[in-house]
Amino acid sequence: MSSPRKPTVLFLVFLLLTLSCVLNTQLIMASSKRIAVPDDYSTIQEAIDNANEGDTINVKRGLYHESLSINKSLSIKGESIETTTIVGDERLNGTALLIRRDGVNVTGFTIENANSFVSDISHQQAGILLLNVRGCNIFGNLLNRSHGIFLYDSYENNISGNSVINSSYGIRLEYSGNNTIALNFLINNENCGLELFDSTGNNVSGNTVHSQEFGFRISGSRNLLRNNRFDNNIYNFNVESNLDDGISEFLNDIDVSNLVNGKPVYYWIGESDKTVPFDAGYVALVNCENITVRNIDLSRNGEGILLVNTTDSRIREVRINGISRSILLYGSSGNTLEESVISENMGGVQLVSSSKNKFCKNIITKNVAYGFLLNDATNNTVSVNTITGHQNGITFRMNDSSKNGFYHNNFENNSKHIDLSLSSEDGILSPNLWDNRADGNYWDDYEGVDSDEDGKGDTPYVIDKNNKDNYPLMEPVSTPAFQAFYIRADGSVEGTDKIKRNGNVYTFTDDLKGSLLVERDNVVINGNLHLLSGEGAFTGICLFDRSWVTIRNLEIRNFSYGIQIYDTTQGYSLRNVNLNVIAKNRINENRFGIWIGDSDNSPGLCRYHYISGNTISGNSFGVYFERAEINTVYGNNFVENENHASSKNAVNIWEDGFSPIGNYWDNHLGFDDDGDGIADNPYIINENNRDALPLMNSWTALPIVFAISPENNSYSTRNILLNFVVSEPTSWIGYSLDGQANITISESTLLNGLSSGSHSLVIYANDIAGNTGTSEVINFSIQAFQFEFSSILVIVAVEVVLIGSALLVLSRINKENKKAKQSQKSTE
Repeated sequence: MSSPRKPTVLFLVFLLLTLSCVLNTQLIMASSKRIAVPDDYSTIQEAIDNANEGDTINVKRGLYHESLSINKSLSIKGESIETTTIVGDERLNGTALLIRRDGVNVTGFTIENANSFVSDISHQQAGILLLNVRGCNIFGNLLNRSHGIFLYDSYENNISGNSVINSSYGIRLEYSGNNTIALNFLINNENCGLELFDSTGNNVSGNTVHSQEFGFRISGSRNLLRNNRFDNNIYNFNVESNLDDGISEFLNDIDVSNLVNGKPVYYWIGESDKTVPFDAGYVALVNCENITVRNIDLSRNGEGILLVNTTDSRIREVRINGISRSILLYGSSGNTLEESVISENMGGVQLVSSSKNKFCKNIITKNVAYGFLLNDATNNTVSVNTITGHQNGITFRMNDSSKNGFYHNNFENNSKHIDLSLSSEDGILSPNLWDNRADGNYWDDYEGVDSDEDGKGDTPYVIDKNNKDNYPLMEPVSTPAFQAFYIRADGSVEGTDKIKRNGNVYTFTDDLKGSLLVERDNVVINGNLHLLSGEGAFTGICLFDRSWVTIRNLEIRNFSYGIQIYDTTQGYSLRNVNLNVIAKNRINENRFGIWIGDSDNSPGLCRYHYISGNTISGNSFGVYFERAEINTVYGNNFVENENHASSKNAVNIWEDGFSPIGNYWDNHLGFDDDGDGIADNPYIINENNRDALPLMNSWTALPIVFAISPENNSYSTRNILLNFVVSEPTSWIGYSLDGQANITISESTLLNGLSSGSHSLVIYANDIAGNTGTSEVINFSIQAFQFEFSSILVIVAVEVVLIGSALLVLSRINKENKKAKQSQKSTE
């Protein structure tokens, strides 16, 4: 993830590029002359025609209706992009600047209306076209309503600091290498913002690509990408290479500093035995082995997950939508895709020259063209999937695809279940297996009968003469019934009518099966003693980059992650995730009961969460912290988990020093000599994390009371808002100021007329059962009187000065009026 120093680094890069252009220009100017347009020549092209190699043409402000053909090593400078505009004419079929010579520098122009084709080559022209050239600098220009900047068979050029908007393309390279493409802004272009077509060895860094159909497309190798942002494009990141030129076409250096919609690109080459982080925005695995991709959401790219020559890897519990090709396997074998949802993409899963992969228990639905596409793919297994709502359920390409096994799948609502039109010249497919010799698939257009009522049709489902399902199923197969529910950023509830909203409180009215994704801060999720359950996969409640969310009174069961809190923000930010409360829930039989963490590059930013009063049982891990620190866990019951707690690379708090209590751990070999219910020896989690106050018996949870204001701070006013959060419904709330008797309140209130000096405050709350929770002691001070007195003095002093100034002005006006009258009388 990026760090707070990144803008400084980008600025230095920008400065160095600028300096490079300036120095290059100055070296040329030492032995060249300057030409001014329109002073010396009325048009820029006339100046070019009369210039010598190395000359500099300075173009003054104005609108120049001409297209320029530059066949000399020149520097051409516009006075500024705000005032100096070139509008392409018909001389070069609309091309504004055609550069055919090495060492040309162009800066300071707005370039418009380049929208036709170059007549002497078969490629689209551009606002600026570099054709078979080297060593040119195109810097600091604005291209509007054009085809942008196009490099064809051009090398070692510098294209930096330009803006391309409202055009067909932003910047496009064809058969071009070793160019620098840096710090450009490519916004709202029709086709593609930045494209490298069959281009190698280019340095692409610090570009912003926003609101195109395709943000970035790449085919070619040895390109370096750093610090590029691809946001709000229909397809942000696209890899167009294929296996025709071998694996080398995929060998580019692309690191996590490149972001798609704020999430990092994981483009791994030659990695093994690793897990892709949860914050992935794009995933490519090239020459990899034994990689896990799990529980991530991917959208708005050319590919959701790309595997090239990758083996023995697992993709599980992913959600992919809004993608051109959701999962693409090139030359990859022994991989699995399971328990995932692939929906509403242009295409589903595509296999090219890939074998022995398994696809099981997935929902593959409403992808426009196909659910699966097989191209020279053999010995793959497709089982227990729902394949529904496509033009073609499975498409076979021209190359041989055989010995693949399909069984226990549901084929429903596809225009064609199996498309053989591209499978061979005669439309006959090589033999594949469509049953496991006992059961086949469910086909919603099967017209056979089941006279013996064994659940299978009496006659085969025929695909072609080489392929038939001998045991077609009469009823659909049960596949994971994954469903997603949302609390959207605007506060609305989507996907269910069983969660009711009242202000910022969202209450379950019934049990739900599926995942709840929260996109809004400062909400309360009240389970109302209902159940949220899964199928052993996905996340129960997902809080990505969320703060001030309370989850209470809910049973969460049978997910990979019961509750997942994850900070994907970059570096220290106001958006860092903190102050979520998980209270009085039953979190059972998940892989991870509660998982809290942040990205690898921003340790320690996911903090100050409260976990209290929960029963956490039967999970592989009860509570798991991944680089998440200073979170408080107390008053919970940890029962029959394989691992009760883990705190990796972080120190957290495992007791409440105010109650004081820790947690109940059913495997703690504790002793309690004084009989106070708290073990005399600590419960050890690891060398940096221990519960110093472990409970000897299970615990009935107290309400969590958290004070928002006042804080432990000094204030310059006597009136302070008392604002707080309680984790559950209450029967009574009150506060004590400076150790005095409790004052009953029902909601946040204003503390009026506080005296100058130090104060202490404690907030109390009783739950419905009468259990009392207590906030931490807040120590604050008031320095209002001195400030107010000094403020009055300042105000009075200002008023005196203003009144004095006004009197002086009035006196001067009166004197001038008297002089004028006397002068008038003497004249008369």
